[in-house]
Amino acid sequence: MRNYPSDLTDAQWQFIEKILNEKRKRQHDLRKIWNAILYLVKTGCQWRMLPKDFAPWSAVYYYFKKWKNDGTFEEILDMLNARQQKSQRKKELPSVSIIDSQSVKAAHTCSQDIGYDAEKRIKGRKRHIVTDTLGCLLLVLVHGAGVQNRNGIACFESQIFR
Repeated sequence: MRNYPSDLTDAQWQFIEKILNEKRKRQHDLRKIWNAILYLVKTGCQWRMLPKDFAPWSAVYYYFKKWKNDGTFEEILDMLNARQQKSQRKKELPSVSIIDSQSVKAAHTCSQDIGYDAEKRIKGRKRHIVTDTLGCLLLVLVHGAGVQNRNGIACFESQIFR
């Protein structure tokens, strides 16, 4: 198998493997599945155009959907953030966060969740992100661009304090 720049290192894989905690025998190696997902994220290629070096695209998509729905990605992000906070000698859970937004144009073929941001004169979507003071990503929400920042913050509160 060819190595790609997006592939996990051994240390990164050991960290993720502890969280997955899946011992049963599988047809496809989970590390190859993770490498395929990282390749897709890095290159932006289509699922069906995944190189043959990886597991079949349908298997990669199955695990991506599974981990997205069961919160595996969020769990890994939380563990990485806690590790970063600890390495900087800070409390595990940040007490201060930074919220920002960005409006971006949507493709004309996209019909879901589109709005108009009158301030920036953009028809499309708005990304709201929350980071801690170290710049670690805590939460991302995507809305129609018509959602004002104060309403986007209210959405964060409902996500964080649930």
